[in-house]
Amino acid sequence: MINNKMKNIQKKKKKTHKNKKGHSMVFASFKVNGATTPSTLCCVAMRNENMSKLHIVEVGGEKRGNEPKYQRTSVDIYFPQEAVTDFPLSMQIGEKYGVIYLITQMGYIHVYDLETGAMIYMNRISSETIFVTTQNKNNNGIIGVNRKGQVLTITINEETVIPYIVSTLKNLDLAISLTGRANLPGAEDLFMTQFNRYFEQGNYKQAAIIASNSPGQSLRTAQTINMFKQAPQQQGSPAPILQYFSVLLDKGKLNALESIELATPVVQQGRTQLIERWLKENKLECSEELGDLVRRIDTMLALSIYLRATASEKVVQCFAELGQFGKIIAYSKKFDYKPNYPMILSNLIQINAEAVTPFVQLLLNDESGQLIEIPTMMEILLRGGMIQDLTQIMLDVLKNNKEEEGPLQTRLLEINLNTAPRVADAIMAQEVFSHYDRAKNCIPM
Repeated sequence: MINNKMKNIQKKKKKTHKNKKGHSMVFASFKVNGATTPSTLCCVAMRNENMSKLHIVEVGGEKRGNEPKYQRTSVDIYFPQEAVTDFPLSMQIGEKYGVIYLITQMGYIHVYDLETGAMIYMNRISSETIFVTTQNKNNNGIIGVNRKGQVLTITINEETVIPYIVSTLKNLDLAISLTGRANLPGAEDLFMTQFNRYFEQGNYKQAAIIASNSPGQSLRTAQTINMFKQAPQQQGSPAPILQYFSVLLDKGKLNALESIELATPVVQQGRTQLIERWLKENKLECSEELGDLVRRIDTMLALSIYLRATASEKVVQCFAELGQFGKIIAYSKKFDYKPNYPMILSNLIQINAEAVTPFVQLLLNDESGQLIEIPTMMEILLRGGMIQDLTQIMLDVLKNNKEEEGPLQTRLLEINLNTAPRVADAIMAQEVFSHYDRAKNCIPM
């Protein structure tokens, strides 16, 4: 008979009590395929006279509504012939890999897959009892101390674990799921084979799952997207390309190419609310190209994309287009960006002429000094046909009638003599300027 102290777990739900006895237990957070939020799993390792079991069950699943639930798993815990009296002593979770590290009283380590309960590895690592363990977040493994005071650290070898699962355990599904979960090397060819097999069978959802989990996103390419676009739609099922993007969105964040491909038809349909939702959920990778696409229908939404993508030139253009000129200057100072203000001003004349004067006033009156040369500004407004705005701005700039501003007085009068002679006559009649070049403007002394 095995005589050991047992841990008792009590669960309260709807005024009922369930007691489970186990040598060791641990809680884990694990995201089930298709779920957007992780499940909380209770893992219990136990042994009695008749059996040794590892139970993995979701707790609190009802709080996650219609989200996919974890399917309860129970597997036998194997003890070798030389350790028939052994029993589980402690467990820790390898969060990155989605595995359980189980340590026994006789110094054995068992590694189990959280999703399926499959045993990945077992070996003796200490001749003495490892009486205390904890997670080692530095290597996604565990660290323990045995009775001799030796400190042991154990983790998964990322370079060899997938080839080991494929060649020794011959568990291809486990190799694929672990690779996708932890982005491990060693299964690239396997993913391609499985993807092609499911795709040829018309099982587009499963093919999409394989592609979404491919190591280094090796299958998440333009070629894969085109395959799903061109695949025939099956009766009663969504279009293959929609199934593909649905799986990717459930998985997490799309890459830049996928984000643009998904957003293109949405923009064509004018469904900006979908773009807004995906941005809020951090499902899209923001890029300048994505911002350009969205800008066709919504400048404000495009601005939020440019900001996240640090596309400074486009950020400034949107601020100008929206009339948020103070934000242009504040943004540029914050990120040490040097805007091409003459170009921005030229573009603004074309898209929002009413905003030109307030923008120029901000540029000329910034606390750090003028942000655009006055002669440059004058020529831009002249080319844009905004003579009245130009005149009003310059009358304010030159109101103090300073001698060093003579060339600017001369140019302003010259412009008005050529385009609005009556305005030029009025300026001279009021004698607000006295330092202009009278000869150049053909003004009698």
